[in-house]
Amino acid sequence: MINGQTFILTPAAPTIPAVANTSITYSDTVFPGNLSDYDTNASSFTPSVNLTLASLSASSPATSAADVSTLTGLSPSTLCAYKAYVAMNGPSHVSVDWAANSTTLDASSAIAHPVAYTTTRPPISRMGSIPFILDSSANCHISPEHADFKILNPIPPLTVKGFGSSSIQAIGMGTIKVSIASGLHLSLTNVLFVPNSKIRLLSVASLNRSGNYVTHFDSTSCWVTNHSSATIIRGTLSFRHHLYCVSLPSASVTHLPQRPSALYTSRTPDVETWHHCLGHCSVRLIIDMACKEAVEGMSIDLSCAPPKCTHCVLGKQTRSPVPKIREGLKATTRLKRVFVDLCGLMPCVSHSGRLYTMNVIDDFSGYIWSLPLRSKGDAASVFQLWHKHVTTQTDLPLKILVTDNGELVSTAMQEWCQSLGIDHVVTAPYTSAQNGRAKHVHRTILGKA
Repeated sequence: MINGQTFILTPAAPTIPAVANTSITYSDTVFPGNLSDYDTNASSFTPSVNLTLASLSASSPATSAADVSTLTGLSPSTLCAYKAYVAMNGPSHVSVDWAANSTTLDASSAIAHPVAYTTTRPPISRMGSIPFILDSSANCHISPEHADFKILNPIPPLTVKGFGSSSIQAIGMGTIKVSIASGLHLSLTNVLFVPNSKIRLLSVASLNRSGNYVTHFDSTSCWVTNHSSATIIRGTLSFRHHLYCVSLPSASVTHLPQRPSALYTSRTPDVETWHHCLGHCSVRLIIDMACKEAVEGMSIDLSCAPPKCTHCVLGKQTRSPVPKIREGLKATTRLKRVFVDLCGLMPCVSHSGRLYTMNVIDDFSGYIWSLPLRSKGDAASVFQLWHKHVTTQTDLPLKILVTDNGELVSTAMQEWCQSLGIDHVVTAPYTSAQNGRAKHVHRTILGKA
């Protein structure tokens, strides 16, 4: 199909002309070189798309095995763009001598794939040693710098001819976007990546054919304008290359921003994983659920035994019970050892406004003193008054005071006990059962009340 019309091309000769066969270099897409060999009007024949031959004749040269393997490794979009470029542009050529403008480096070691950049607008690299040159005879843009490309795709090795018999190989093709200044930019498409080139080439024909730019020349300078007649770039005549060199002192190239990547992986959950997900339930229960298929879609790895769960050990751990038998000898005299503990808050206030009681039990006689308190803060002062009263009446000293870690444990109380030679014994933290004599008294008094 050409310009919206369909043509059936039938060779006039019994075989396809040699000039058409020789144009098949890298693919089966060709641009006929001799239109007079076909039954159509050559003067009105203006192709705008590729023409594809269904098959090659036995006498036509076949594509090399290396090129075929390279073509099969390209993505469909890259392969389509490459075929279109070869068909529309034909053999690539420039007006420079590659013998003097190329290096001897091995081009096969160069990478024709886009890389991730940390900056989106870096300055053009090696602008002084590798300048941009406007070439009116070239039919392709060329750049040897990998960092110039915004998009770069590998292609089969493409020969670019120069003066005489000199040539060079292009291994990639992509897009370059040069940012000039004040929002102006120069977009170059189908730029050939030629790592062995010593220069950057701008094809005048390709610039003008794109429809976005117009190239102007005079005896010593050149300039390129866009469709708004704004000057994009300027250049001067180089007597070394006999071509126009473009000066871009503050230009930068545009790179695609580095996209964040994510790696996904999957693993069959084991017994330990399900143990954590199901609220630390029993391992035996999890295995029974999996074996009996009690839960639909429950995949589990039963190849190894789960380790001991530290959280379960700590959560289910219980303290040893307090012995219900007496530990130590019973007191042999009155006030040798007393047990003290507070009881309250009471459900109702007493007639005198008390809400708490402090029970004091003598270990020898089992006598109980129940001292009412307005608040827990009064425990130390009330106990000291009780001690003064009892020791005065009995003329016996208090030797051992047993309490829990409550209101009677304070610095002032400790200093008071030391001044009177009283041994203050406290129970283990959070183990009030060790003061069982006082706890039993609480239950007895409240039960009788």
